[in-house]
Amino acid sequence: MAEATNGQKAIELNRAFKPDLICLDITMPGIDGIDTLKVLKQDHPEATVVMVTGHSNRKDIEAAVEAGASGYIVKPINVGRTLQTVQKILENRPNQKVNN
Repeated sequence: MAEATNGQKAIELNRAFKPDLICLDITMPGIDGIDTLKVLKQDHPEATVVMVTGHSNRKDIEAAVEAGASGYIVKPINVGRTLQTVQKILENRPNQKVNN
């Protein structure tokens, strides 16, 4: 597991670790979440990216999905609901197996 505080660091960590799941905010210093998402998916298309953000407007949701996000969780975070959402997203990945 790794954590980035900005878009550039997220891109670097994605290239280094090739994670299966990435949780990404839209509002970040430097490169915003949507532009970061585009690079993440270009570098590692198999990654499942879930947007976790305070932005709930339709434009941001559509931009995230268009850029390759597999799901969208709006803050404030409810841990139980977040885990259920991520589990559903992981279960619905094509040709992927979720280990519990």
